[in-house]
Amino acid sequence: MLRHRNQQRWREVLATIFVLLLFGRVAPAQQDRIQADASVSIRQVALGEAFRHVVEVWHDSTGGSPTTTGTPGCSAEVWEALDSLARAGCVEAARTCLLDYRRLRGLPAEGALSSSALEHRMGLYEYLVQAMDSAQMELALDLLRREQELSSGQIEGLVRRLARRRRAPLGVQAQARLDLARMLGAWSSGGTDRGVGRAARLAEALTLYKSIRSEFEGTEFAGRAGSAVWRLEHLSPGKVAPDFLAHDPAGNEIRLSDFRGQAVVVHISDPTSADFGADLDRAEAEGRRHWDSRFAWVGIHRGGSSAALEEALGGTLPCGEHAWEGAGASGAAEAWRIPAYETIVVIGPSGLVFAVNPAKALLDRHITDLLSELVQQGRQRQADSGGGSNQGGGGDERGTDDTSVGRLPGMKDGASGEGVRPPGDQTP
Repeated sequence: MLRHRNQQRWREVLATIFVLLLFGRVAPAQQDRIQADASVSIRQVALGEAFRHVVEVWHDSTGGSPTTTGTPGCSAEVWEALDSLARAGCVEAARTCLLDYRRLRGLPAEGALSSSALEHRMGLYEYLVQAMDSAQMELALDLLRREQELSSGQIEGLVRRLARRRRAPLGVQAQARLDLARMLGAWSSGGTDRGVGRAARLAEALTLYKSIRSEFEGTEFAGRAGSAVWRLEHLSPGKVAPDFLAHDPAGNEIRLSDFRGQAVVVHISDPTSADFGADLDRAEAEGRRHWDSRFAWVGIHRGGSSAALEEALGGTLPCGEHAWEGAGASGAAEAWRIPAYETIVVIGPSGLVFAVNPAKALLDRHITDLLSELVQQGRQRQADSGGGSNQGGGGDERGTDDTSVGRLPGMKDGASGEGVRPPGDQTP
């Protein structure tokens, strides 16, 4: 229930919304004419003012900030007002309704939404997608990239509709087509599925990227599309990973080809973050989990400074190499045309890309599978050569071929993975 001191203000807000909706609703055929009319900006100002009043009432009725964790759902009147404002064209109200959907409706934080709630959520997105205002379309694209409630098929369908809107601003068209191609292209695939369905989607993605590169030549969209085409053609699962040249903080060269014969994880960090701690901790954790001469973690860091990286590397596990390229510097990130976000590429011993940006659980599984494959190959070579554990010398039971497996920094001769304790776990 609303407090008595808020009832007068609430009646004023509802009256304002009623007037806005009465004079603000327009037929789709009239949108183009009204968009150019000066009254649209006045209407947006009025919608924004009404939104602020509603949020203030929500704040007062809950006795604190409406975005505070644990705040119960708002009253039905507040929700209806926000929903009406969103459908009337208020971008702020639409953003609030979609981002705080569960909290506003008083729904549990976990679990799937009911079919009616999902249908209503889809309806809010459809209003944004069908709008004539570029700000509403841009909001839809932004929120759909982070959407967690709808299915991937529903998200793809909404983005596809935006990509096909010929009356949308060119920037919105280009971004929607880029987002759609990214969903179809599956460059960030966690596995190696190369079925017929994936091939068709990949072909459509390449067509979209190439059309963007052609139609928006000279823009950032064309550049991003061109890089995406290159990655799909040269750095997707099943392709041979192109070599690159990077440098560690001391200036020593690091080449991908140096790790041929090993299971390799190339981790290119986010250039917007200057904190190497999380990246290095992750590399150390994976190194300890998969301690083996056949595994290498190659960290390509594009943030902070080389001095900071060199200092941070002092106590890390020697499971591979770490390079610093700085933001925008040439090296592995540029050679692979990696955009400005974190990227993980898993590469097999033969140099084939195994997976791109897999989830953590999948990453562990991929590394384990590749190492197991190497073990089997080693045993097969040992069997083919007539060797065995019963022969003199008591060689490595996993049959390491030291001529094809590169040595890791800090490893002693004869270290071959199994039976070798990682640094920090050595016994006298």
